Amino acid sequence: MLDADGDLAGVVTRGALIHADPADPTPLGEPARPAVVAHPDETLRALANRMAQHEVTRLLVVTREPRPRVEGIISLRHLLTARRIDLHEERHAEHVLTLRTRRGAAPAAS
Repeated sequence: MLDADGDLAGVVTRGALIHADPADPTPLGEPARPAVVAHPDETLRALANRMAQHEVTRLLVVTREPRPRVEGIISLRHLLTARRIDLHEERHAEHVLTLRTRRGAAPAAS
């Protein structure tokens, strides 16, 4: 939801819409709550922690400019997909083993 100046004023959650009475004449912006936001330069871990702290499953991604612009949205599903990719890469990463010689062992002849 944007205010009269076009700045982010809040969000209306899916839950608020689902539980709203269609016959209620209350303007749509009334059930709005402050937006929980993310910034493009933040880590996925920070975003996951913020989602847990605020008990939300989506964050608006906004710029850090003096007048923030909404860039997109990131969901819990996005975070889980990114984590699954990380786990896959960790499991399939190439491991380099360093061989150490035993003390007192003679060096190998060439």
